[in-house]
Amino acid sequence: MTVNDIAPPAIWSTIVDTRAAETPSRVFCEILEADWRDRGPREITYAQFARAVNRACWWLENEFGAAKDFDAFTYVGDNDLRYTIIMIAAQKSERTMVIAELSRLTHEALLKLLETTKCFRWLGGSEDQTALGKKLIDERPGTQLYTLPPLEHWLDASDVPNYPFTKTWEEAKPHPAFVIHSSGTTGIPKPLRHTLESVSTNDMIHRYPDGSVENPENGFSPMRGSRMIWAAPPQWMGGIWGHLFAPLFYDGIPVWPPVDHGALSPVPVVMEMLEKVQPDGAFFVPSMARDLCQQPAALARIKQLQFLVYGGAPLDGWVGDLLCTELRLVVGVGSTECGLWPLRTLADPRDWRYYHLDPRLGYRLDHYQDDMYEVVLERRPEYRRHQGVFVMFPDLDVWHTNDLYSPHPTKPGLLRYRGRKDDLVKLVWLTKVRAGDMESALVRDPRISNAMVGGEGKPTPFVILQLSEDVRNFDEEDIWNIVRTLNEKHSAEVHLPRQNILVAAKDKPLRRLGKGTLDRRGILADYGHEISKLYDV
Repeated sequence: MTVNDIAPPAIWSTIVDTRAAETPSRVFCEILEADWRDRGPREITYAQFARAVNRACWWLENEFGAAKDFDAFTYVGDNDLRYTIIMIAAQKSERTMVIAELSRLTHEALLKLLETTKCFRWLGGSEDQTALGKKLIDERPGTQLYTLPPLEHWLDASDVPNYPFTKTWEEAKPHPAFVIHSSGTTGIPKPLRHTLESVSTNDMIHRYPDGSVENPENGFSPMRGSRMIWAAPPQWMGGIWGHLFAPLFYDGIPVWPPVDHGALSPVPVVMEMLEKVQPDGAFFVPSMARDLCQQPAALARIKQLQFLVYGGAPLDGWVGDLLCTELRLVVGVGSTECGLWPLRTLADPRDWRYYHLDPRLGYRLDHYQDDMYEVVLERRPEYRRHQGVFVMFPDLDVWHTNDLYSPHPTKPGLLRYRGRKDDLVKLVWLTKVRAGDMESALVRDPRISNAMVGGEGKPTPFVILQLSEDVRNFDEEDIWNIVRTLNEKHSAEVHLPRQNILVAAKDKPLRRLGKGTLDRRGILADYGHEISKLYDV
């Protein structure tokens, strides 16, 4: 049996409708409303959710007219359940939802995204969010503005006629799922068009190797049937994974963070959530996991979880070492283009730094430098169900991930993430500096909250250090001692000279992208003048 012989995935709206009919009281998700501290989370059943989706389908048809050629609309709203409602309603009513994360888009980039997707409908989650689209009208004649009713409107208990959807999987699999855009860290963000088939890889990853959803080799098995605080906004692939795929494909129950604090809530709020919700597990970006583990009370509460899911960036070494024998660490590996990669459970939890990629991902390792290899995906027809990137890009036969890994020295099949190819800084002498490794080592010191190593095309590398907010009596000599200790672990040709150390200004902190990773491009722009002065002779 090949992976392609397994029964096809069900369509999103079909799953929702079937469960609403067969088990109407089954919980789809939980939300934290304004009074959550007093009342706790509010359960949303499949019956309620199915009504909300049907109500949204009819609303879209009433406002936009009958769907034609999967016409596109952009939705910009608060980080609440409406994102998932509207996303499934778009699928069911055969429209295309364009996800625009405004915090990561310049006005020019937003215009390009809307132009490329032929999107002339701007849907705001409130009057203020609708108003954000007004400036588009002059630049894109024909743009229409709409305001989506609040969440309570969609959760109204009154009956709603079912919105019909009768397509089979074979008919529906090329339908648009959504359009999401790349981060834009290397230029204008690119629209990435996912279909129902390309995102179905997120259903297949837990069915390996024989299609069983209960397979113990599946690295994501802790999520099955679990209640999870999912602290990722619904505009991210990681947010879509938790808020949509986890309930539909893993039978999980995501708990949405309170809207007034956003998905990346402050540590004290996350602590309150953990105490009030008492979840089985949680998803945190690595930077949030680090912040929580630096607080003794938060660390004690985290250790009571059965599992912790993370993704988007590597977990700090000391955090993983602290938690790996206390709970299950579940890492989501993949990309916006590829979806999640299938992982197998590690035999030894202390190997948490390593990933056990299932070979049916269809990958090879191309040597890059020293013990580092790039993971490259090759089109393999027998693995189509796990290779969504080749569904998105049907003309490609090879996909270079640009992600570098090192094999375990004694355990075949285990790979340790080392960073992106573009994270390696090439000095003028062609020596390559492993910036990510050096940055990780520097932030292990609690007095350093963030660090960026650079120096592309320069004779020596530089570092910008951001000090922790509570640091006192920390002088230049203390900083040099930290850097000197780091230098002792590296060859002389990549040492950080004392004169090449910058300390980030309090009013100009090192920028991070949403997932917690460094915004290298933005930081270089912020500190361009200071960096240039380092090399003035």
